[in-house]
Amino acid sequence: MKKIFLLFAILLISSAVYSQVSLPLRLVKSDGTPSTGKADSIKFTRSPHTYPTNVVAGITITEIGTAGNYRCRGFSTYEYVKLWVNGVEQTWFDSVQVGNILTYLSANYVTVSTSQSITGNKTTSGTWTLNGAVNWTMLNTGSTFTMNKPYIYSGSEWYTDYTTLSNTSMIWKKYLTDNYIDTSVFSLDGFKLRFKSGYKLYGLSNSIAPFPFTTANFTWSESGGGLILTGFNDSNFTYKSTVAYDSTDASDNLWNKSYVQYIDRFKGGVTDSFDVKVKYTRNENGTQISTNTFQAYNTAYSKTGENFVGLSTSDTPVDTIILPKVGLYLFNVVVTVNFVDDDGVLATDSILASIDDGQIVGTTRIVQNLVTHRYNTTINTGGAQNIMLTAIYYNSTQNGVYYIMCKDKQTLTSLVHESWRTYITATLIN
Repeated sequence: MKKIFLLFAILLISSAVYSQVSLPLRLVKSDGTPSTGKADSIKFTRSPHTYPTNVVAGITITEIGTAGNYRCRGFSTYEYVKLWVNGVEQTWFDSVQVGNILTYLSANYVTVSTSQSITGNKTTSGTWTLNGAVNWTMLNTGSTFTMNKPYIYSGSEWYTDYTTLSNTSMIWKKYLTDNYIDTSVFSLDGFKLRFKSGYKLYGLSNSIAPFPFTTANFTWSESGGGLILTGFNDSNFTYKSTVAYDSTDASDNLWNKSYVQYIDRFKGGVTDSFDVKVKYTRNENGTQISTNTFQAYNTAYSKTGENFVGLSTSDTPVDTIILPKVGLYLFNVVVTVNFVDDDGVLATDSILASIDDGQIVGTTRIVQNLVTHRYNTTINTGGAQNIMLTAIYYNSTQNGVYYIMCKDKQTLTSLVHESWRTYITATLIN
């Protein structure tokens, strides 16, 4: 019959307070004598303590001397264990904490002086004071970071120096008031700031306009409709008067005369305009049959030049005109060219003249025209001919330069013909 021992252990360090990776045991028999030779029979289990399923592996049991002392080494996981000898739970041992408590604390609690990753839900109270860099990184896609009244430190360089902000920086009220364009109200069209539909521009108050204006002529009243004319000066505005006549049948076609007067250089603008424009419309029973108009212009630039220029097969500038104002111009140019004498051989030569926009010389032909001279056995002399050039063209820059160009087409001869005289008129029509 197998003798049953009453076993007990003396723990050298109280495991109720401290955990350990090495656990000392002393086993004695019921008569108080040491229980030796039990190293292979000592086992420990972890929760839920089903033997032998939950036996803690990796524990080395070493018997020390002959007094029943044993050293149990190899506990790493911080946990509660129970003692088993020969497969029998030693209930007197209860449940003892073993393992590395520092590893457990580092994994489950916030430490003060070491780097650490924190997971799970945390609830704190009181004031947090953080010195140094704080990096709140949302590792999970779709996660949100909710704060109640976050503030920016007024001593931060960001508070006033917005150039140091990045695309991912948070913004605050002062930044908004200094820089922000509310895209729900405005939209950017290139470099143009536009209101979205339903929004209107108002001033700082009922009497302060949102833009500058000439106070000698206008006042601002939001309730009165905005910009209000106060001083009427007939030199500032355009008049239009119309007298209309209409026949009731084809036997009486009268003229409807529309007279428009335009005042020179409205408010000191950079462009001139025509003084008078008269338009006639011929109507029958309300249907316009024909129109006729004429204009009297107040500004025209003209130039006459006389200079013999030998021509080649490439375009050659023979004269220029400078237009100081931006606007739409009517060009009337006469270029007198000279065909030189020939020896009477049957041939035909031509000269091409053109007006060229000097802002992009050689690439913009506004208008061009050609004259031809024919030689034969009885006509061996050349002679002068006029080339007429007429065009309407918009001068887009102040002091725009325009060239009169000529080119020897040399249809059948190698004669070097000439440009002789130019008459240039450029009339500003709008």
